[in-house]
Amino acid sequence: MNVILDGTAGLNTTTVGTVTLAGANTYTGDTTVTAGTLKESATGSIADASKLTVNGATAVFDLGANHSDTVATVTLDGGGLISGSGTSALTSTGSFELKSGTVRAILAGAGYRHHQRQCGQQRPHHLAG
Repeated sequence: MNVILDGTAGLNTTTVGTVTLAGANTYTGDTTVTAGTLKESATGSIADASKLTVNGATAVFDLGANHSDTVATVTLDGGGLISGSGTSALTSTGSFELKSGTVRAILAGAGYRHHQRQCGQQRPHHLAG
C-alpha cells in the first residue's frame, strides 16, 4: 500500500496474495492475517498500539530483510508463519501468544507464551498445536 493508514480501524488480510506495507502507519486497530502474506518493505510499518494476529495455514507475516517492528500482543495460531531475514525482529510490548505455527524471525520484548508457560525469546522455532 502506498498510503499511510490511520484511525481506529484495523487491517485484515483474508485472501491469497501479498499486501505490502511501505509506510509508518499509525492506525490503532488490530492487524490480522488469516490468509495470504502481509509483508513489510520498511521498518515500523505497523503502529505500536496494534495487536498482530497470524492465524491460518496460509497466513504469513513477513518482516522482510533487516526490518524491525514493535506491536502490542502477537498471536500465532492455525499453522501460520512469522518470518524475516537478516536482522529482522518483531518486538511485542505485550506478550507473544504462540500456539501453533512457525517463527523464522527474531522475537524481542516481554517474552512469549508457548503452551501456557512463559519462555524467553526464540529464533527459528516450530510450534505444534
